[in-house]
Amino acid sequence: MTTGRQRLVIVHAGFHKTGTSSLQDHLRRNRQLLSGHVRLLLKEDMPAPAGAAVAYGRAPAPWRMRAFRGALTGALSVLPDEPVPLVLSWEGLSGAMPGHRTVLGRTIRTYRAAAPLALATYEGLHRRFPDADIRFLYTTRDQAGWTASVHGHILRSRRLTEDEATFRDSIAPLATSLAILRRRLPCDVIEAPLAASHDHRDGPAAPLLDLLDLPPSLRRALHPATHSNRGNSPEVRAGLADLNHRISDKAELRRAKAVLTGERDG
Repeated sequence: MTTGRQRLVIVHAGFHKTGTSSLQDHLRRNRQLLSGHVRLLLKEDMPAPAGAAVAYGRAPAPWRMRAFRGALTGALSVLPDEPVPLVLSWEGLSGAMPGHRTVLGRTIRTYRAAAPLALATYEGLHRRFPDADIRFLYTTRDQAGWTASVHGHILRSRRLTEDEATFRDSIAPLATSLAILRRRLPCDVIEAPLAASHDHRDGPAAPLLDLLDLPPSLRRALHPATHSNRGNSPEVRAGLADLNHRISDKAELRRAKAVLTGERDG
């Protein structure tokens, strides 16, 4: 809740595969209803900082951090000074998803870019809105369910040959990443477990919307949440794993995966 005319700023910066697509799609579907009560910055509203954040996540380097800071400053500079809350929501603000590869081909095993990106985001927001109440929100889920979902996603996106158990044991727990963020950030860091909003009308967006202290009549008027970016079935995941083991040619593998998942290739 805001105090007086202090502006509330919420940064929903992750984590991947924790209901983020459903949360953001809910905000998109209700953008018009929410206008006048909150200003939204989703990935498409801040393309330069979004791209720079992922680039830094895949290959952390000082010049890439400078690029992110500059892009964020540019995106924030055009925002009006207004009393309504500001929400930034995109999981790429924590860098690249674990399981993806760096530009040198190494597999990313931790959210090591999350804290530097969060701190840079906080500092950029604080410079632009020095009196704002800035809070960071991270959606989470149980570790086994999260790593299974990430593993399934990576099976589709690249030639991953690790089985789920091996993959799970190689990825840093979300709790560890969250603890680092709480130590590094000079503001509130709020955890929103996905399971807690499972049956809520607003879905994974419920904890974020609760922070905005919206009028009850507006909350009731919002279009109900839908599920987005559902993972593949266990059968499809097993098929993807088999293809990754059998096919080494990238183009052939991509086509076979598209047929298996019912997606268009290219």
